[in-house]
Amino acid sequence: MSIKYKLFFWFFFSLIFVVAYFYLAIHFYSLPYGNVFFFILLIILAVCGYIVIRKITNSLTLFSRKIKEVNSLNLKERVKGFENNDEIGELAFSFNDLLDRLHQSFQRERQFIGDVAHELKTPLSIQRSNIEVTLSRRRETQEYRRVLNEMLIDNERMSKMLNNILDLAWSKSDVIAHFEIFDLSELMEEIVDLATKMASYKKIKIIGEIGKNIKMHGKRDKLFHAIVNIVDNAIKYTKDGGTVSITLHKTDQRIHLEIKDNGIGIAKDDLPHIFERFYRGSKNDKTSGSGLGLAIAAAIISSHRGKIDIESSLKHGTTVSISFVLIKSS
Repeated sequence: MSIKYKLFFWFFFSLIFVVAYFYLAIHFYSLPYGNVFFFILLIILAVCGYIVIRKITNSLTLFSRKIKEVNSLNLKERVKGFENNDEIGELAFSFNDLLDRLHQSFQRERQFIGDVAHELKTPLSIQRSNIEVTLSRRRETQEYRRVLNEMLIDNERMSKMLNNILDLAWSKSDVIAHFEIFDLSELMEEIVDLATKMASYKKIKIIGEIGKNIKMHGKRDKLFHAIVNIVDNAIKYTKDGGTVSITLHKTDQRIHLEIKDNGIGIAKDDLPHIFERFYRGSKNDKTSGSGLGLAIAAAIISSHRGKIDIESSLKHGTTVSISFVLIKSS
């Protein structure tokens, strides 16, 4: 029984008993010592009320003490002993659920920090080795130029990764207040033109079917980055002479964007992990990249209240479906 009902029944029955006794014992039957018994009744009801309230406050005190024992080092701990179906039991359940989500979030962030450190460790180690070897003896100018060029490549890779991490951080922040209305159709036309240039060296055909005058509420540059990441993947994993189609249209309620290729596809075991940070799949043909592209794209789309889904099968290609809420024209 919930706390409010316990208190209600105590108050209701106390009132009934007092009224009934006052009416029957004093006015109707005119019992001797009626006033004395009346005060005894009040004391009994007060004691019962005190017991009910004491049980409630004891539960709250115990709950508060257990909360104070929880910190970032023992997020696996749970508040126990509150299995009653009352407000305190519901509060304990909600608090334990919050701990579960915090624990998962801390685990993801620790994993993320570890992944970033691992990804940066290799280029930094290579740079250090190149510098130490280069400084070990006097060399020709050409050799110094070669080492500096290699260091520049590693530096660009690390800079790109840090920019990707900043994009991930942006996507997790509350940025809706900074959104603005822009023409998504115009943006997609730019992406189709860019994709045509990106795919030219592999002779991949880009097919664009872009609906006109489709408006979007969000950050144009961030959404551009997200969609280009997906298109880049489609081109990257499509063999020479293949096809990538980019379609944009709207219905009564939503905007629908589809990016489809006839490339190598994604293994069934990899599909559940495809949006995880630094996940590169189990492909034998390793392709360069930080493993952050799809994670960033999914995070940015989610920050725009959008949905993203991927359907794929090996050797038959991949289809990425994205949808957003449609802005109604005034």
